[in-house]
Amino acid sequence: MLRSGSTLLAAALAAAEGVVTVGETHMLWAAVADGRPCTCGEPVVTCPFWKPILASVLDEYGLQIESARELHRKFLRLVRIRRVPWLAGGRLAEYRRLSADESLLADIAASIYQAVAHATNARIIVDASKNPAYPALMGSARTVRFCGIHLVRDPRAVAYSEHYRFHRNMPEPLRAPSRPPWKSAVWWSIYNLATEWTARHQQATTPWTRVRYEDFVAAPEKVLTNISLDLGLDIDAWPFDSPDVIRLGVSHEPSGNPSRFEAKLRTIALRSEWVTALPPRQRRIVNAITWPQLRRYHYPLRGGPVGYNPSNGAKNLPV
Repeated sequence: MLRSGSTLLAAALAAAEGVVTVGETHMLWAAVADGRPCTCGEPVVTCPFWKPILASVLDEYGLQIESARELHRKFLRLVRIRRVPWLAGGRLAEYRRLSADESLLADIAASIYQAVAHATNARIIVDASKNPAYPALMGSARTVRFCGIHLVRDPRAVAYSEHYRFHRNMPEPLRAPSRPPWKSAVWWSIYNLATEWTARHQQATTPWTRVRYEDFVAAPEKVLTNISLDLGLDIDAWPFDSPDVIRLGVSHEPSGNPSRFEAKLRTIALRSEWVTALPPRQRRIVNAITWPQLRRYHYPLRGGPVGYNPSNGAKNLPV
């Protein structure tokens, strides 16, 4: 889901030794085709990190760099939200199998992770992709061990961020799309329901955990440790300079929230301006659309943002 905080969470996880973040790799081919910049400042296609990785993956499948736009088009068609029930498994999956072309796209995605692991010697690769059809697809990959994090953020905060905190100071290619609050609420509901479907139907083979963004920014080190324990990642230390300031490593992210270009010494803090800045009428609309999931994820209908509650032992919400 847009503006869920996945870019910050991925960067924080990747600050640990032996962990690397690659941004949103389901948008990698779009970044290549459009000449978008990596977080290092170089275009992705000439980035010293991505250039050999792209060459290795393309050569493995007999493709050229000019194939990037077509790969992106085919990949977007494969990971449409409506395909989640077939990709994630369950009864509907019995009536639908991946075609040879679709299986090839899944293999290419897995090869990207393998090439990144080989280039960085990383034992864990963090992908900040939010499209629930993407983990539904990658959960069946045979060459990578996949884990999932269902990151949830208050839909009122998401609606405010998507509509009112539009990155006007960013160049046009880097701007995140702006949505009216009602549409943001609809997509918030769809994305979270689809992610729940994916997690539920993969739980026998794929570890999943759910994290509220508000808990993460209130107690980042506790929540990061809990994620590691829940998913069996064996990470026990992050470079925090203080309880809310983390020293992020050098990253090469081809796509994601524009915040990935910000300073590497990052203060993790909750943005709560939506409480007073989101118009009451818009807030009521978002509440009306999302109230069943607000209750499910323990968000109040009224009042301000929820914070971390130490009485729950820093436990992530169960999927």
